[in-house]
Amino acid sequence: MFLKAVAANFYEAYFNLFLAHMRDDIGKDYLQRGAELNDTRCVWEYARCVGFGFRGYTIDIEKALKLMASLPIEFPDRAYNIIRLNLKLGGTQNFPA
Repeated sequence: MFLKAVAANFYEAYFNLFLAHMRDDIGKDYLQRGAELNDTRCVWEYARCVGFGFRGYTIDIEKALKLMASLPIEFPDRAYNIIRLNLKLGGTQNFPA
């Protein structure tokens, strides 16, 4: 069912496929593709993976901050994760308005 949704470019299926395959590399592919298509759940999870090194991702805090900043301001945990990422940088810059 999810693969049919992906074939139809129903981007919200990517997060569900990521959850089903989160322990292998194909899960990473689904997560990245969903983030590229602007599924907010995928963008958020991808930003966390990149920012904190979850699931074997290489840490890139600047990229993670840009991804987090692209989320709607009312997205749950957006501000919290931006603060945590900035603390990892050792500063207080990069807080989006």
